[in-house]
Amino acid sequence: MGKDSKFLKTQLITLENKFMPFHMDSIEQDPHYKEYTEGGAASVNEKPRRAPFEDQESDGALAWLRGYDDTRNRKKTIPRGGNLKT
Repeated sequence: MGKDSKFLKTQLITLENKFMPFHMDSIEQDPHYKEYTEGGAASVNEKPRRAPFEDQESDGALAWLRGYDDTRNRKKTIPRGGNLKT
């Protein structure tokens, strides 16, 4: 039983390191820490990072997939010569 629990503990630590590369106490070591806290880019030349879905929302990509038109804020019609697949 001791061997199994040791093995499982190492597996858990491996998974934690894979999916959480830094721990909460060392978040300041994250290269984008400044962006998270100050809301700006870490340096002058860097663009501020946005959430992955924020870009798509602003481009209207997710809105189109949901069937809404961002510009008119109403249901989008079926495009000519094609069907909207759901």
